[in-house]
Amino acid sequence: TQGFQLRTARGDEGKVKIESFTKVSAVILNNIPLQQLAPELPRQLVEYVERGGKLIMIGGNRSFGLGGYIASPIERILPVTLLPPQTEAKRLN
Repeated sequence: TQGFQLRTARGDEGKVKIESFTKVSAVILNNIPLQQLAPELPRQLVEYVERGGKLIMIGGNRSFGLGGYIASPIERILPVTLLPPQTEAKRLN
């Protein structure tokens, strides 16, 4: 059995920030919009993943397309293509 220590990364102004990736086994973005990440974090995450780091992105109403990740650096490293949110018009009888 292997244990893991989870840490929430919050920097100044409440933005998600990771100071160092040296002791990080994986990064989990759990239903968090792009705008809540520190400005440098998307680029840092791309570099981290390209060096073999693990990224888990969990969906929700503030993640993926709804969270503003379309055409972001993070979309480039995801194994999916993000689509803009779509609404379905309902017809009343």
